[in-house]
Amino acid sequence: MDCLNFILQITLLAAVVQSGEGIRCYLCNSAVNSKCSDPFTPDSSMQTVECSPDSLKYASNAMSSLRNTLKVFGIDTPDVFKGLGIDTNKLFEVPDFSKAICQKVDIRTQDFKQTTTIRTCSMPKSSDLDTCANFRKFWDGSDDVKVTYCGLCDEAGCNGAAGVLPKIFIVVLLSALVLCLRF
Repeated sequence: MDCLNFILQITLLAAVVQSGEGIRCYLCNSAVNSKCSDPFTPDSSMQTVECSPDSLKYASNAMSSLRNTLKVFGIDTPDVFKGLGIDTNKLFEVPDFSKAICQKVDIRTQDFKQTTTIRTCSMPKSSDLDTCANFRKFWDGSDDVKVTYCGLCDEAGCNGAAGVLPKIFIVVLLSALVLCLRF
């Protein structure tokens, strides 16, 4: 009876443990990879990645790359951030990566009628952070560039995130059974 009680306790514990796997998102910039544009048809070279500090830095790097590209065409944006009081060092600062979600941003250049799509990891909207609002604020100071779409996604299936809870549950249950039978 003690063994059955032990297995029941371990099973209940395993059932409430949260998986440590983060959400998986596509990371791409259509200015660098045309396959990132809409309609989006990723091939084997474009896999989702688990959101992490490095993947969130990708968003910052994508924005820098786009700013540099626009500079070639005479569109300079650094003063826009300063005028809005946005600290660029904190724009993509993320303290808790377990809350990361996916983001897609479309930025259209008015003169060149070209849309750049950025797909990345982000953080959900909160009272302290709204990455879509930050993207819009960043580009609103320019007559040549406009954010035409900014969306966040965290639903199951929107990015292929698969939990590992069933695997953990089976491993813990089998381990408890082995321990119970052994002792």
